[in-house]
Formats: sequence, structure tokens, C-alpha cells
Amino acid sequence: MPTEPLRILLVDDMKSIVAEVRKALSLISVDTNIDFRCPEDPGIQFGCDLPSGRDFDKYDLALVDLELFPTRSSIYYEPGDLRGGTEVLPYIRAEAPWLPVIAESRLYLSEAEHFLAIAGSFGFDGHLPREIFRKGVINLEMWESLTNGARELRLKAVIGDKLWQNRQQPIIEETSQSKATLDSRYTNWRELLQLVFCFCRKIVLSQLRGGFSGANVFKAYALPSYEDGSSEGEWLVKISDSPWKLHQEVQAHRTMMRGGLDIARLVPLLWTDVIAGPRIAAVVYQFARNTKEASEFLEADITILNLSERLQSILKRFYRSPRLERSIISKVISEWGPTTENISNVAELLPKSEVRDLLRLIASREEGKGLSENIEYHRCLIHGDLHLGNVMLGENDVMIDFALSADGPLAVDAAKLVSDLLLRADILRDIKLPSWDNSVGLIGKVLSKLHDSFVLNEGDKKLFSIFLILNLSIALSYDEVSKETKSWIRKTLAKEDLS
Repeated sequence: MPTEPLRILLVDDMKSIVAEVRKALSLISVDTNIDFRCPEDPGIQFGCDLPSGRDFDKYDLALVDLELFPTRSSIYYEPGDLRGGTEVLPYIRAEAPWLPVIAESRLYLSEAEHFLAIAGSFGFDGHLPREIFRKGVINLEMWESLTNGARELRLKAVIGDKLWQNRQQPIIEETSQSKATLDSRYTNWRELLQLVFCFCRKIVLSQLRGGFSGANVFKAYALPSYEDGSSEGEWLVKISDSPWKLHQEVQAHRTMMRGGLDIARLVPLLWTDVIAGPRIAAVVYQFARNTKEASEFLEADITILNLSERLQSILKRFYRSPRLERSIISKVISEWGPTTENISNVAELLPKSEVRDLLRLIASREEGKGLSENIEYHRCLIHGDLHLGNVMLGENDVMIDFALSADGPLAVDAAKLVSDLLLRADILRDIKLPSWDNSVGLIGKVLSKLHDSFVLNEGDKKLFSIFLILNLSIALSYDEVSKETKSWIRKTLAKEDLS
């Protein structure tokens, strides 16, 4: 089976370096996919544009020129010369701390030994003389030693050197469902979990329901070594091919903990950040015994209503002092809705209808069909991704995944939760979408249970209806949503009267 190309972020002012790196590595059978960023303007930070956000998921390794721009001497340097270490490295560490970063420099010379101590102080994960690519003297053993060492340093930064040195290689037992899910998405998931749980001798893995997009979620029972007398641990593990997204989740969770939010403090993280391998990453939360995902309670009418009461309790603890604010509906949607590209794509999945026309207007940033209306609505700290896979119910009911949490419209969370309920429980569905006040049947009873948690005025209710339509429309693009559910979404949205 052919290996995938090594994805390299290369930051260097010498344009010939791209061909030199590609040729040198191809000679040792390392295929590459290089994203080259060339510093050309010393007057701006980094001298060029660098990737940001989720773009960092595209790389396995960064090669950074230590100088960024030519120095006056080939042996000595002046203050401000080493901008690869003073600017680029700190930026990558903040945006993508899991990404190995190797410095390459024209100053790595035998006659400039004094420079090596300075270069080593920045905290790169490896160092290379630039000439090594041009001269073609690098061999496979040298390259693998360098890159493997760089990856280990990134892991040690999270796990710690002592535990890394004493790490075990736990046995992994998984359910057939877990194995099928992991095998279909990740080639090296077993190696990753052995790093995540390197402190124990065995883990037993079972899949949880999670959300309808993004990471896969599992429950892991971690069995300690026989001789240490410890008890079995229970952990919630999220695995994704987006280290950046999981990193954002960890940072947000720590922010909530520092802010004193009890439903975050009750869910400690196993590690201070993501544990990442090639094109895969994991984040781990402590999982209290006898805790279940809220989605597991959707089994009968009575449990749905009981679940609504449990949700009401935890949500009332989360939302603090909602305040009134005024805005144009289209501005709120622009801030909190899906991307225009996603909206445009799902609009084409719908038959001709008022909802399809509405989605097209939103995607085009036009203000029609009431989108230009000035409304008063409630804002406060919201979860931002409030689905049942992010609510854990047990002795202490808690939430996880605060990556999208921010000061935002209360109606966004209400619509997200209700859309998730409709996607998961067909017993709640009707031929029309529910409205916040006038719904009948079981969904009406559920909404009435949630009214104390979401105190919505008329402006909030308009936002609720629009975001409910947006959430269900976007669900048409989720592979995890069944054909039957997608059929119901299309039929229901096609009949929706927006007048």
C-alpha cells in the first residue's frame, strides 16, 4: 500500500529551497507535498502570510528558515536576524502546538559553534544545515531519526519526559463497532491510543454516539498495572483527523474551568492538550462512573420528557444573566450561521421551496424575506455546539466541548438542541417544524420543559426558527444522518411557510 506524501510547511526566503528539499527527499524515497511560504517583506510580521486556524491540519511537519532574510555575515548574526525563532516558531506553537517544527539555517556551520547554543535556545524540535539538501548528503536513516525525534519532542511536551521514558504499550480491546469505525477512518489509531494511555497495561474501548459530524467519541476503561494497586479509570476519548479543532476544544475547556464554570471543572482533562500522531489526534476527559451521553436516554416517550427535565437543570446552571441586545437578523446569521459555501451547497439539495429561496438569500448575503428586520434578542455565554453528544448525565450532569463557546444569541443554542433532538428521535417529528410556542404533540411537551432554560422573546423566537432551518439543512450533508431522516428534512422544509 503506497504511503501518503509527507505534507511540509516550508518557510524560507530562498525560492530554490523548494526544489532542493523535494529532490533530496525523493532520492531517499520520501514523497512530499510542500506548501512554500516565502518571506519577501521585512516590514511585516514573518515577512509573508502564514497559515492560520484549521489550515494547520494540512501539515505533518514544518521546516522554518531560522533567519528568514539574508544576514550580513555567513558566520555571525545580529539582533533581529533570527526571526524564524523569534516570530515564526512562537506563532506555530500558539496555533498548532502538536506540529513538529525543524529549523534549517545557512548559519549551521562548524566554524560557528557559538551560534548553535543560541539556535538551540529557541525550542525547535530539530535543526538542519540548509546545505544538507543542496548537497544531497541526507540519507533515510538520518531523516527518519530527525523527524521521529521531532515528533517525540511534541509528545513529550504534553505527556512529560518521565512518563514518556516509562511508557507502556497497553493492549487494546475494542468492540466490533469501534473497530469498524476506526479502521474506516484512521490507519494508525491503535498507535495513537497506545500513546494516549501509555500509563496503563490495557484499555477496553466502546463507541459512544457522539454528534453527527466531526470527531468520533469512545468510552475507554483503562486498567492499571497489577502491582500499583490502582483502580480502573473511565475516560471519554474524542478522536479526529483535525488536531486544530481538538486543540481549540481543549483550550476552551481550560478557559471555562479557570472561569469557575462548575460543569467544566467536574470534567478534568487527562492531558493538557491534544495527543497527535500522523493525521490523527485525540483529547481525553475523565468519565465519571455510570455516566451516559444524553443521547442514550432517547428510548421512549417518558424518558424523552425526563431527559428534557435533566437538560433544563443543567442549562439553567450554564446560562448566566442573559441581556437584551439589538441587531439586524442577517448580521446575527452571518456571525453564528454556517459558512455561505455550506449553506449554498445544501440549498441545492432541497426541492424548490421558500426555504431554498431563504437559504440562497442567506448564502448571497442579501437581505430579503425578513432578514433585514431589526430585532431585540437575548445574548449571554452560550455553548455554541449544544447537541446531546456534548451533554453527559450521571451523578453530576456536565457538558463538554466548549470550542465554540462565546458571548452569543441564546436562540442559537436552543435551535441547535432542538434540531439535534429531531435528528435523533423520529418520534418527535411532525409534518411541520416546531415553533417555540405553538408546537403540539410530544415535541411540544419537550419544548415546554425547556422554556425555563431558554427565556426567549419575540426576536429570539424568530432567530430560533431560522437557525432550526439552518441546522436541519446542514444535516443533509452529514454522512451519519440516515436516508430516512434526510427524506423527512427535505419534505418538511419544502412545506415550510415563511410568511
